[in-house]
Amino acid sequence: KTALVEKILRNQILQKGGHFVLGKFSKTKSVASGPYPALVAALTDFCDLLAQHPDFRSSKQAKLLKKLRQEDTKRLGLLIGNLHRLTGALKRTESTKKSLIAGGEKLGDGEQQFSTQTQADETASLSSSLADIHSSLRKFFRAVTSAEHPLCLCIDDLQWADLPSLELLQLMASGRVSHSSNIKKLQQPHVLMICISREVTSNMLHRLSRKEIKCIDMIEMKNLGIGGINDIVADKLQMDAASTHSLSKIIMRKTGGNPSYVLQ
Repeated sequence: KTALVEKILRNQILQKGGHFVLGKFSKTKSVASGPYPALVAALTDFCDLLAQHPDFRSSKQAKLLKKLRQEDTKRLGLLIGNLHRLTGALKRTESTKKSLIAGGEKLGDGEQQFSTQTQADETASLSSSLADIHSSLRKFFRAVTSAEHPLCLCIDDLQWADLPSLELLQLMASGRVSHSSNIKKLQQPHVLMICISREVTSNMLHRLSRKEIKCIDMIEMKNLGIGGINDIVADKLQMDAASTHSLSKIIMRKTGGNPSYVLQ
């Protein structure tokens, strides 16, 4: 599934002027690494891609990004450590990161101490509701994507996603915004979100099948049958399909038809 997205869809998106980024959930990822790990990893790569583009700083997207409200920039900056490369805001220091992870725990000797007001601002940003984070993300996406340069946001290994990440992805997929949001009447961001999972858990299915999520397509990638495996084997060995059938049956028995294992 991942190989299909990365090798085929990624190239098509890049050829047409779009951006492609991927973030993965991990079974062993520590909670201390921060919230929404897969999404943060993908957006970090996205910020790097934009910052490396020679024309970005003079682009319409850069100007729109700098018009984000300070609270949105601060909220996003606490999640995406390299956002400062696009906004020109102060870089989130290592001390800030440790403060966020520790939840206010005293910093070690030699580390920069922040003023009471700064710490209060960070605490307020971290305690932002899911709706606030989603609202800030929508503004970010609306600023840096366009019909000419859309974003494909790929989230892999969704079966290991934590509950807060699932809730945020659910909001992103639904496209809903709070009634108090100033962006509810503005254009939708040009973002295609692809989530990849080895299996669909009951919790995941419940969240992705909610009635307000109307723009989602679920594609089940099934294992190969003996005919498909034999076609691959015959093609790889440049032999007649009848001659490779016995070998294909062995591969079928050992791999269960998993395409990745078959190719290995």
